[in-house]
Amino acid sequence: MSRAAYVADTVAVLEQLGLQQPVLVGQSLGGHTAMLAAAAHPGLLHALVLVEAGRGGPNRNVQAEIGGWIDSWPGPFPSREAAVEFFGDGPVSEG
Repeated sequence: MSRAAYVADTVAVLEQLGLQQPVLVGQSLGGHTAMLAAAAHPGLLHALVLVEAGRGGPNRNVQAEIGGWIDSWPGPFPSREAAVEFFGDGPVSEG
């Protein structure tokens, strides 16, 4: 996985769908990918919507670090209660 691979995948999906001037919406790392795709292919999109996304930083290992963090979770959780206990009181416990 790499940022370039994410961009290539995004462009491939848009081309496969045959959309004419689509609006691309990305959140967090998806927003960063959307921004890179728009920059690399300026004529591909009509508009770009970013939610909690930024230009990114110098850490090229961020995907691996996030994956390692998620891999450290004791999952699958046997129940919702077990997930709430692991993550604490917050958005998981509100649903």
